[in-house]
Amino acid sequence: MIRNTSLRGGPAATVYTGCKSAKLKLSPHIFSIIFLAVFVGLAADVGEARQHVTVAGGGSHGLGIRVDGMVVAWGNDIYGQCKIPAGLGGVVEVAAGSSHSLALKSDGTVVAWGYNPWGQCNVPGDLNGVVAVAAGEDHSIALKSDGTVRAWGHNYHGESTVPQGLNNVVAVTAGFSHSLALKSDGTVVAWGHNYWGQCNLRPAGTLAGGWGHSLALKPNGAVVAWGDNTYGQCNVPSTALSGVVAVSAGGRHSLALKSDGTVKAWGSHDEGQCSIPVGLNGAVAVAAGGYHSLALKSDGTVVVWGDNTRGQRNVPAGLSDVIAVAAGAYHSLALKSDLTVVAWGWNNQGQITVPTGLWRVVAAAAGAFHSLVLYFDGYNASAWGYNDDGQCSVPASFSGALAVAAGTYHSLALKSNGTVTAWGGDYEGLCTFPAGLSDVTAVSSGLYHSLAVKSDGTVVAWGEDSDGKIDVPASLNLGIRFRVPKKGISPGVLLLLLN
Repeated sequence: MIRNTSLRGGPAATVYTGCKSAKLKLSPHIFSIIFLAVFVGLAADVGEARQHVTVAGGGSHGLGIRVDGMVVAWGNDIYGQCKIPAGLGGVVEVAAGSSHSLALKSDGTVVAWGYNPWGQCNVPGDLNGVVAVAAGEDHSIALKSDGTVRAWGHNYHGESTVPQGLNNVVAVTAGFSHSLALKSDGTVVAWGHNYWGQCNLRPAGTLAGGWGHSLALKPNGAVVAWGDNTYGQCNVPSTALSGVVAVSAGGRHSLALKSDGTVKAWGSHDEGQCSIPVGLNGAVAVAAGGYHSLALKSDGTVVVWGDNTRGQRNVPAGLSDVIAVAAGAYHSLALKSDLTVVAWGWNNQGQITVPTGLWRVVAAAAGAFHSLVLYFDGYNASAWGYNDDGQCSVPASFSGALAVAAGTYHSLALKSNGTVTAWGGDYEGLCTFPAGLSDVTAVSSGLYHSLAVKSDGTVVAWGEDSDGKIDVPASLNLGIRFRVPKKGISPGVLLLLLN
């Protein structure tokens, strides 16, 4: 497992090689770089050659593999996590937990050492044919060549209880107390600690609310639309639309992102919002505004097309390192990899006046004329712009949020316990949830309606219903799976999706 752990100030650390020790000066950014690099690998075609992890960072120690297959270790050795077993060689992959270490040998066997009160170093005696390993805080995971997974160690939260029937797995990783497996069909399975929703695998772009219509993405990549269809925004193309991984609903048009990084659009075309730029590819996210459209590319740049009467297409010069985008009626937001926010477009209500010093943002939503962001700790949010109905007045009791969404007069937040909170104007019941709404894994908002997906895949909608936008098709079920695009996803986007 790779942890985003740095050595403050880059102090000297003792390196254990099993032969002799040396001093190694480490960059304070090295583990961040490694962390991103590993997750880029998760998005690669599963048919490509497997890339083994040759450097790993644990809670306070590091591991590496020399060209001769010997392991080196450095950092905190209080539990023996850096004392490499005598004679260990032929190693092709390493993983580091909080205070224990794993090594995968070329013969498919696993060796473990270090902190062991939960049995995280007690490799099962019959374990063989292993092709990858991962380590959580106090548990260990092994992926076998037959696509099955074994786990052992701490299991208080079920992190070592592999789901029954799990197979066709091509990659594994571990969080603090939860585990993840990527299957050959691009779906992800998660188990273990779920207090913060870290096992609620509902990808961004599963559900989208437009001005008068709604979109939903099914696990098989099919798109379902309902509501106002005056401009054909619900006429999902019957051809050339497969392998969709995300959808977005705008004022009178719809967007779909395909797994190959291309974008499809349909509906109103009066401002060119459906005229996808020639040659656009490598897209990893899309956002539909009132009359304009955005695509985030894998290189961290943003492409915009459609209406520009309010500067919606005027992307700030030099904007890069973007990991997420959002679109309002006439403005746009970009979340950067340094967790800051950039905004452009119409500013009639101050919706693009980003608060000074705004930082550590992990999610952004654009309402019609206001902007909303969620901070990394989930306990704080900020909003700015149109506030006549209190949609920017984040409740003092706000806490434990996983995601946010914004409409015209209201704002929404999905909480870690599966409930939803809302504030702002309650016109047409915008802030009045259906009785018993719980187990929610994703939310979205249109101008005058709201949408939620539950853990069982059912969709719930509420708010104004003049166009049928809250009349969810009776048979609609979005399943419970998360699908990773096989190519082109940026590491920042993947980190947010797997948060």
